[in-house]
Amino acid sequence: MIDVLLPAHGAVKEGRETILIHLDFHIHRPVVMRNEIISAYLTHGQIKYIRKLTSILTHESPLFKAYKIINYPRLVAFVHNVTAVRLREEGILN
Repeated sequence: MIDVLLPAHGAVKEGRETILIHLDFHIHRPVVMRNEIISAYLTHGQIKYIRKLTSILTHESPLFKAYKIINYPRLVAFVHNVTAVRLREEGILN
């Protein structure tokens, strides 16, 4: 049984329940990000201009807002890259 998790970033996670919550968040985060990106894309007229779409995401999505606050200025490249990859995976971008 694992009692302690030493993540690459953030505080040490102690206890089974705390570790499971931490892992669950990181496992499901890509799905949530994908859903947020596709929702913004569809809601705002199927914008394919990545900079505009990431601007919308960082203003409207609680997840992307948090990334902007926590990681600025590195977030800009991260959000642009994640958005472009997700749209490519969906066949929206070439």
